[in-house]
Amino acid sequence: METKILSMRLDHDSGVMYGTVKQGPLQGKELGDLSEQEFMQLLQYCREHDGESTRLLTTYLDKRFGDSWREDDIPHNDSSNNHSHQGTMSRREAFDILGISPNSNKEEIIAAHRKLMQKMHPDRGGSDYLAAQINQAKDVLIND
Repeated sequence: METKILSMRLDHDSGVMYGTVKQGPLQGKELGDLSEQEFMQLLQYCREHDGESTRLLTTYLDKRFGDSWREDDIPHNDSSNNHSHQGTMSRREAFDILGISPNSNKEEIIAAHRKLMQKMHPDRGGSDYLAAQINQAKDVLIND
């Protein structure tokens, strides 16, 4: 998944997320190498510059640290983070999110969607944001 500030990838087998900072004061750093202070700095930068990046980073933080990181978070009233992402997803992005090749058929798309949703559904420790991205990917590929 790509946002203005973050480039994230999901290991489809393990459900582990990896990421790189694309822009800002921590540009070029891997999320796995950041300190707690750097995460808070990056979160603040995302909040100031891109709501979608904020949602993706909070999803990563929740998946990696559970709720414990929120104790160090400074509350913000940035209402822009509450809006759903209205951008369109390309077919290439949809294939990447589902982890399948561009020549996958409908059954393979549905199977990849089902497998990811079993790992990333909010009821199973995933996030609303990732589930929405996975659902959107399937919709882009099936309804096109």
